[in-house]
Amino acid sequence: MKLTVPLADCVTALKKNLDSHISELDTANRVWVEKTKEALTFLVEAVDRRGVQASYDNLANLFLQKPIDNRALYSKYLGLMELAMKAGGTTTEMDENTYDQIFNDNWQWRIASKMSNASYLSMERE
Repeated sequence: MKLTVPLADCVTALKKNLDSHISELDTANRVWVEKTKEALTFLVEAVDRRGVQASYDNLANLFLQKPIDNRALYSKYLGLMELAMKAGGTTTEMDENTYDQIFNDNWQWRIASKMSNASYLSMERE
């Protein structure tokens, strides 16, 4: 099914979703930095005690699981919608999948970032 949707509504939804992502990302980054500093301190202390036997696994895992930043992807779609509005467009056509992505923030990349960042959000609540 094709829908005709006001561009302004798309921009509003994307900005709301971006704001939510930025808030989540700020928290996840803050927790990640704290955990990384703790892991670095532990590694330094372990190296002092055990030398080359010290494990850096915890630190390596943190670097492999950094919070995911999707601001550029949101900006891409926001820019597209805003450019269409500047050109005089007032509506856009979309199918239900695109609607779900824009209005329900149901992008594959967003789902991946929510899963990745969720572990840091839960750590902050502890």
